[in-house]
Amino acid sequence: MRKLFLLCFSAVLLSCILNAEAQKPVDKEKRANIIKLMELQGMTGYAPDTKGSDPLLKDLQEEQMDKTHELMILAYDKYLSDAEVLELIGFFDSLAWKKYKRVAPLITHDLMATSKALTEKTSVLLKDEKNTPVSKMNADPNSAMGKELIKLKEMRTSTALLRIRSSLSFYYSKSEGEYPKNLDSDFKEYLSPLPVELITGSNKVSPGFDGTGGWFYNPVTGVVGLNVKGKDLAGKEYASY
Repeated sequence: MRKLFLLCFSAVLLSCILNAEAQKPVDKEKRANIIKLMELQGMTGYAPDTKGSDPLLKDLQEEQMDKTHELMILAYDKYLSDAEVLELIGFFDSLAWKKYKRVAPLITHDLMATSKALTEKTSVLLKDEKNTPVSKMNADPNSAMGKELIKLKEMRTSTALLRIRSSLSFYYSKSEGEYPKNLDSDFKEYLSPLPVELITGSNKVSPGFDGTGGWFYNPVTGVVGLNVKGKDLAGKEYASY
């Protein structure tokens, strides 16, 4: 009895939704076009689970689905013009779309195969370096995997530099316009440990740029940068980061 009550309540609730969404009747020709569009999209068919169900439940499922379809028709009518519905019909009924639906599983298969191959390459790269920091990882810089590793190092290095600069700005605001004399003891409260730049794998601090790795820092101006010679994959000088 409770089950029947819940089913009836669901039907009444759906009916209330329909009444709340009430709008002017859909033009007959537009309705036909909307139904055609829904069919092309695979949104009209349904297969109620009638296994072990009584006839009343089956009828109720079909009635609810019919009402759901009606809600969809009203929504399409509300948000799409006649011309847009026809344009969408042309798209979903096109040879290109039909072919795409046929080859979609093949595309997915190829993408999965490519992903698997990339994962295997990554596994080889990291095989004996599970606990090795990214800064210590190496790969042929001319290979696709090597370039991806370099790109990762450059991205993380750029982020590390941004952290240092943000922390320096915070220090400056708290110290009434002064920068720390060094990025070691005077700066630990704001950023510790000092991030490592992953191009050379160093976090040493030099008073000026000499390209020996790590960071360069001027305590008078607060200027800090990447103390590494050369250019990144995009052709930008590391020193200009």
